[in-house]
Amino acid sequence: MLRFGNNICCLFAISVGCMVLIGCNGSSTSSPPAGSIQQTGLPPSSPDSASSDNRVDGQTSSTIQPQTLASRSESNRAEWSNVFFPDPLAIAAEGVSAQEVNGQTETDHKNIGSIPSEGDQPETRSTEANSDQGRISWSNCLSDDVLQNEVKRVRNQITVSTKGLGAYNKECQSLSWEATLLSGLAGIAIEAPFESSWKANAHYVRDFSVELATASSGPGRENYEKARTAAEKLASVLSGSIPADAGDVSRHRPYHETADRTGLMKRIERAYEWLRLNVNTPSKLKSEFEMIVQEASIISALGTVVSTSGYSSADESDYQMYVKNLIDGGKEAKSAAIEQNYEKFTQSIGKVGKSCADCHPKYAQ
Repeated sequence: MLRFGNNICCLFAISVGCMVLIGCNGSSTSSPPAGSIQQTGLPPSSPDSASSDNRVDGQTSSTIQPQTLASRSESNRAEWSNVFFPDPLAIAAEGVSAQEVNGQTETDHKNIGSIPSEGDQPETRSTEANSDQGRISWSNCLSDDVLQNEVKRVRNQITVSTKGLGAYNKECQSLSWEATLLSGLAGIAIEAPFESSWKANAHYVRDFSVELATASSGPGRENYEKARTAAEKLASVLSGSIPADAGDVSRHRPYHETADRTGLMKRIERAYEWLRLNVNTPSKLKSEFEMIVQEASIISALGTVVSTSGYSSADESDYQMYVKNLIDGGKEAKSAAIEQNYEKFTQSIGKVGKSCADCHPKYAQ
């Protein structure tokens, strides 16, 4: 019995020793060697591999945050009443099939934009003043040259329209629209990665443009004098000099506060009509290349502006879908011009027209 008990004690001591050695020096799984990459089954985190269902102009993003609207008021309906094309359904019927228009399904229609071209850099800035800032990659919509060309055109038109009371009385309505457009362009200049000479003062350009648009509410000497004063302030800022009475101006403001949608839609309409009526042969696609890029880019950029939070109905998915088709049509028209693909160009312009034809019955009434 004593020998049996001693054997048991020996076995017990050996077992304890083995357990101690395993606990100090070993494990059931070996660690990977230094410098090795563990496979997780997930794609690399990059703009090109982000899910297309959650992309905005090549950036991973949440969908546009809705603004609560109880109903569409009479004033909202009036805002759209004079903007749209006279016969959009007939326009949309020109050479565009339902498959061609509805075939773009890669991006959630609640998000605005498309896959960026190579070399475009998404913006990452954001502010509380504009919840859409940082969500938009403006370089996917237009270039610095397009922006500066448009600002120059608007500036020249403002000069012509304010050179005298007679000119003002004749042009006051279009002057108001041009000033609204300049306000939207200034907002883009603030956010876009472009380095224009007036970028640092773009917030003054934006607010003086609002002042000009408000002053141009109708004919008459009183309105003319106010408009002329605002136009002089704009010219001063664009030349690099801030008026002494400019006051403190917020750098960031939402687009819907400063860029009335009617003026922006008027400019989109002009761009669309010029492209549709003037680029009607393959040879025109080549000879009018620079103008095509300008007008197509303006459609995409202003369409992006009116997609932002705060505009009436901008929280509705159908509205966002229609505006997305408008934006994509502009981008595709520009791409077709670069590729010199006339068939693609006509299809893209048809997409722009159909987006308006689809949108008007619901949002223009």
